[in-house]
Amino acid sequence: MTQLVEIKVPDIGDFDDVPVIELFVKVGDAIAVDDAICTLESDKATMDVPAPLAGIVREVCVAVGNRVREGALLIKLEPANATAAAFSYKFTTIGTYIIRVQVTDAKNQSAVSAAVTVVVSGTALAVTTDKTGTVTSAPGIF
Repeated sequence: MTQLVEIKVPDIGDFDDVPVIELFVKVGDAIAVDDAICTLESDKATMDVPAPLAGIVREVCVAVGNRVREGALLIKLEPANATAAAFSYKFTTIGTYIIRVQVTDAKNQSAVSAAVTVVVSGTALAVTTDKTGTVTSAPGIF
């Protein structure tokens, strides 16, 4: 079985004990990025908690009426692209680096690859890909 990702209550400000007033997902649901998982209600506002990634809901860990705070477990999700891997690398030298990335979709066995160009210059970092141009710029990251 694929490793499940725990989706937790994000930063909700200074509130420690807010009720879940609506639940939009159930076990087996396919959800997309930004789909609402649940609605929380404080004495000042209501807030839909969005899904940070797409996938299949494998476990619902809250119910309507439960009281939660930042970091409380909401659901366990099987990521849509379960074979995708994350990696990080610290660039310590100014220069241009080209990295070839390939990801295989477990369901239909198709592979997608892209060349990623990383340019490190002083305190700025710019990342570009061969298909979509500039992805991000992060001044002051080093």
